[in-house]
Amino acid sequence: MLSKLLGSSVVVIGLLLAGPQRASADVVYACVNTTTGLLYVVGATTNCPPPTSGATWIKINWTANAGGQASNVLYTPAMNVPPPNLGSCNFVNVSAQARTIHAEQFHSNGTLRDQLTSTLQPGHATGFGNATADLFYCKFTVTDGTSSDIRGSLDICTNAACGLYGIAAQ
Repeated sequence: MLSKLLGSSVVVIGLLLAGPQRASADVVYACVNTTTGLLYVVGATTNCPPPTSGATWIKINWTANAGGQASNVLYTPAMNVPPPNLGSCNFVNVSAQARTIHAEQFHSNGTLRDQLTSTLQPGHATGFGNATADLFYCKFTVTDGTSSDIRGSLDICTNAACGLYGIAAQ
């Protein structure tokens, strides 16, 4: 799915760059089907379709002068979670408004392991995943804001505590 999303994003950014240029930074909004990778461009205030038949749509955005990198997505580096420890994707809303975050936990081969969509009030945090014995990474997509609105991490949890070891999303 990630390769489909990246391929679609290259097409969208290419079309944008071929069009008339503006002095200000353009932002492109799109809805992505997390099952099929289908992507379509939408307006800033357009909502994505609701989940149906197991498919979930998330809204992403790019700043055209950011080289095509989605401005609302953060990834953690991959981290090995040795047994019996657990790996957890955690995130906090650091903005002044409620934000909806679609978080995903992947195996090192890119296979989706778990996901959670959560709307967090300012200053609120949550986590999920609890994967064990593998190399994992987390992806955080802010569907109604930018990546600077949140902080995310992949943490190793022991039987006694969580967050003893962690790596930040970037």
